[in-house]
Amino acid sequence: MTRRWLVFLSFVALRLNAQGTVTPPRHDLSSPSYRVRATTQAIRLDARLAEPVWQTADSIVDFRQREPLEGAPATERTVVKLVRNGEQLYVAVRAFDSDMRRIRRAQLRRDADLISDDNITVLIDSYRDRRGAFLFRTNPNGAMWDAQLTGLDNVNEDWNGIWDVVTRRDSVSWSAEFAIPLRTLRFNPGNDIIGLNIRRVIRRKNEEDLWRSWGRSQGLDNLVNTGDVGGFGHIGSDRPIELRPYALARLVAPSYDSAGTRLAPSSNGGKAGIDAKLAVSPTMTADLTINTDFAQVESDQQVINLTRFPTFFPEKREFFLESSGIFDIGTLQRTQLFYSRRIGIDSSGAPVPILGGARVYGKVGPWGIGLLDARTGGRERANDIAFRVGHDLLERSSIVGMVVNRSLPGTRDERGAGVDLDFPLVVNGYNVEPHFWLMGTRTGVAPWTPLAWRISTDVPNDLFDTFVALYSIDSGFNPTMGFVRRTGIW
Repeated sequence: MTRRWLVFLSFVALRLNAQGTVTPPRHDLSSPSYRVRATTQAIRLDARLAEPVWQTADSIVDFRQREPLEGAPATERTVVKLVRNGEQLYVAVRAFDSDMRRIRRAQLRRDADLISDDNITVLIDSYRDRRGAFLFRTNPNGAMWDAQLTGLDNVNEDWNGIWDVVTRRDSVSWSAEFAIPLRTLRFNPGNDIIGLNIRRVIRRKNEEDLWRSWGRSQGLDNLVNTGDVGGFGHIGSDRPIELRPYALARLVAPSYDSAGTRLAPSSNGGKAGIDAKLAVSPTMTADLTINTDFAQVESDQQVINLTRFPTFFPEKREFFLESSGIFDIGTLQRTQLFYSRRIGIDSSGAPVPILGGARVYGKVGPWGIGLLDARTGGRERANDIAFRVGHDLLERSSIVGMVVNRSLPGTRDERGAGVDLDFPLVVNGYNVEPHFWLMGTRTGVAPWTPLAWRISTDVPNDLFDTFVALYSIDSGFNPTMGFVRRTGIW
């Protein structure tokens, strides 16, 4: 029975792949949908758009509804303009509204969920590979939300980029002016085109308007249908270095009781370290850290776990955040070969300091590369290495291979390896995603190489969302540097 299911699902995946190779939409990069206006003028971030360059910049006005009436013109007018200089990309959005008193604007906090407010989202696929993008969102109050999209639907909301936005309101509209440093983005050398999409949500009408990708089976995160924006062929190729040193000192005076007897001696100490970011190339970045300090990291939300399965906590430490999705293979939050929260924790679950680490990540043509090496202190003094390499296929498909290794003094290394094949396709206007991954580990839990694998096909569309999968995890599968909720299952 198991073999029949494997043969059937493999046939379905291969059949859909064969059909999908002839239908993906094509983009003529020689004639972009829009061209950004370049300027050397100083631009003041005030959402008033008083500089002369804004008057000569072309406008994006063709917004259509995704909800509630697919393809219908937006009920309220939206005007978007783009301007850039040598350091910043400015995106100006003016959202007209026939009833300004009824716009929703409750949130003020950074990274707050803006779903209950009117909001505007700017999506930028700066590398223009339709496999990753940056998201920047605001509401009429100027609240800031950002995220990094990796792959089909892996949205890292804990990523915090460097950017700014200012909003203002008048009697007929509310406006937002985004200022996004070009260094925050990653550009493909020699490519004049980036991918762009703009989404506006009018909450009181439950209306979702987009410039591109407004079909119900598409949406903002569908990077195949984003617009092509030209004018980015001469981005500076300098390689800046960002250094962030820190120093901490502690001085505790001795304590005495009422009789003058000393209860505790004085306690003095200190700590120092440094973090660095280096642009190795326009598309490759290196992060370095020594004596990493996580004092300012956001605390995890408290969770009461009444099950026998472990709880997955998202990564929030800045050193591991940017492009963290490049190291994800497997089923997120269920079976992952690499889980960065394992670094800084010993085998007993106790936290240990990170003495130093390095990360190199980015793209070289169709190749995606990620390398991480971290050294921890404490009793075990482990050295953790993860290396990932992937290659783009078709419009959005990819094949990825990854190996991980944890070295402990006096013991055998704990290793793992895996391969991940993902084939997001568009077949006759419908989304289809055959997916297969296979992982194995070599640790002291089992004398052989326990395996975990899954073959699946997802059909995520508006009117129906169908998913079928066959899943197997051997009882001895033990990803020391990864995460698994449950083993020994079909």
